[in-house]
Amino acid sequence: MVSLAMFQWPEARLPPPETLPSIAVLPFESSGGEKAEEVIGYGIAEELTAMLASHPGISVLSPSRAARIGPDADPSDVSKQWGVRYILNGSVRRSGQVLKLVVRLTDTQTGFQVWSTQLEGDDKSSAELRIAEIIDETLIGFSGAIGKEEQRQAWGKSDRDLLEQDYVRRGEQFSLRFNPEAHSKALQVWHEGLARFPNSVRLKLSLAFIYRYAAEAGNGDRVRNLETACTLGREVETAPRKSRYEEWLSHWLSAKLAQWCEDDFPRSINEIEVAIDMAPYDASARADLAELLANAGKIETAIEWLQEAIRRDPRPPDWYHRNLAWAHYLDGRDDMALQALQSQRNLQPNPLLAVVYARLNRDAEAQEALVAYRRLNPSFESANEVQRPLTSTLRKKWIGDLTSVGMN
Repeated sequence: MVSLAMFQWPEARLPPPETLPSIAVLPFESSGGEKAEEVIGYGIAEELTAMLASHPGISVLSPSRAARIGPDADPSDVSKQWGVRYILNGSVRRSGQVLKLVVRLTDTQTGFQVWSTQLEGDDKSSAELRIAEIIDETLIGFSGAIGKEEQRQAWGKSDRDLLEQDYVRRGEQFSLRFNPEAHSKALQVWHEGLARFPNSVRLKLSLAFIYRYAAEAGNGDRVRNLETACTLGREVETAPRKSRYEEWLSHWLSAKLAQWCEDDFPRSINEIEVAIDMAPYDASARADLAELLANAGKIETAIEWLQEAIRRDPRPPDWYHRNLAWAHYLDGRDDMALQALQSQRNLQPNPLLAVVYARLNRDAEAQEALVAYRRLNPSFESANEVQRPLTSTLRKKWIGDLTSVGMN
């Protein structure tokens, strides 16, 4: 165990230049000078390059070109010659049956090391793949190291020099904190950006995602928030010039809005499948879209996807476990739902917790969770849950259970 198609566009529809972080993955060196360690180092780099290259949100230097970069190459020379912003390298050594790695991420424009970590894993045939998965998620997964560095760089710029992706990154610093105050700041940043770049697909995507979330969470005017999300979603969907990254996020957003705006589960499932095909290794996309699969009645697949997302991420955020609990509950596995909820690092009272306790005949704990939730959310309206998109059978189950615990 580890501890820690190419598209051809008509000339008139050429996508805008990508403004994505770029990276060169170098083979991991053998710190002990052993040939076997070198082979492992090359294997890890190869697996990691393939994972990163499959993601629409990052540009990866080809392995043949990355192999020309020496381990002691000057980062500024790498930036000038190959045009990449980051270098990922490190070392590997074997101690008995344990692989020990040091991993470093360097900014080629400043020469500074912006992230590093140490990993250990059993020296088994699957170790290279598992280590690559962990590095991949740590770099570009939910709250990944590269995203955080890009946010820091965006906030270091003068306001007059900001590009649309800088506004996106600035807002992301707040949007990934799931509370109304932080989301209000994200909205302010993104609306400022959209006023400056009114045709920005990326900013419209960001705004649509957060307005849709606000409608679900009951933050502000639910009807207005959902209408705004749906309007922005339609604008994004019909935008004629989208990059591959924007196409991916557009399918992700459309999967949500197909349920929330149109109650169209077949279309949502189709959008989910397209989004996952475009980024098969992205754990956060898989965990988020799995909730939609569960809502649509594809519960077994939803559980599989959530378990895979949790396995891939070395520190899965709590909402992965909440989504897994939701899928287990819809499947009638209340004990598994409670286990998933209790796997969170910060278990907060919520309607699902109260319902699961009640279904397990733990009525006192159900009422305690309900009282605590109402205390933390005095403006909660049960109508928000009534309007949650679910198939008719699942909706009847959820509303019935909410009623049974006194949430009506």
